[in-house]
Amino acid sequence: MRAGVNVIVGAGAVLDFEHIGVLPSVKSITEEVLKINTQKVDGTERPLIKDLYDGIIERLKKVGNPEVRRFFHPEVNFEELLHVLEMCLSYSSCWHDEYLHWTVFPLYGALMEPNQILKDINTVEYERAAYALEERVMEIVNQYDSAFKQDGSSEQWYRDFWYSMKGASIFSLNYDSTIEESVDSYEDGFEEVSGESYFRFSAKRYYENHERKTTIAYLHGSILFSEPKSFPFEFSTRDLVKNKDYKSALKKRIIAVH
Repeated sequence: MRAGVNVIVGAGAVLDFEHIGVLPSVKSITEEVLKINTQKVDGTERPLIKDLYDGIIERLKKVGNPEVRRFFHPEVNFEELLHVLEMCLSYSSCWHDEYLHWTVFPLYGALMEPNQILKDINTVEYERAAYALEERVMEIVNQYDSAFKQDGSSEQWYRDFWYSMKGASIFSLNYDSTIEESVDSYEDGFEEVSGESYFRFSAKRYYENHERKTTIAYLHGSILFSEPKSFPFEFSTRDLVKNKDYKSALKKRIIAVH
């Protein structure tokens, strides 16, 4: 047992795999999400994510010293685009006066006056774009995650490395479950819930780790995480759970917005 070893797994740790489909790099994923068309409230479609991206890039090209701009060209990745969509989704309720009570009004948004482009976009359109972006990222991650599970002999070098790290504390910035598939046992703090198809996180279970197993924590979340979508909620309507399979997580996490 390698007690006391801490491992931080940076984003992109699976790029050396023999990938089929979209390479899960920041650049490739960003290119994919920019292809997404989402439905407007009038029933037509619009590449909203690409439109916002183009607007951001065009504005960033004008920021800063011209000599500096010659060498440093603006770049925006898919995670930053999701952040932009989430902020627009929150502030849009201010811009369209959609909240009914000031206590749930996003305060910073109340101080902003958006340009006409942002104000003309309906709140539900931001929501659809955010869900579509998230779903596409999950699909790309799942393409190699599921292939890794199905072929137990693939990427043996990767499996051997994690197996040799028995007893380590692993912190991952990725979203897949390939590390779990590489070790014989691990502790991630999630425990079964009677009568439910998911696991709920217990900080006590993770911290105590009585059997001194390899511990795994996902700092940016996992494609298996979602809200429970069932009542009663133990803590809040945003309880985090770990699903037993990707399809269940996708169904609970990606809500069809009408």
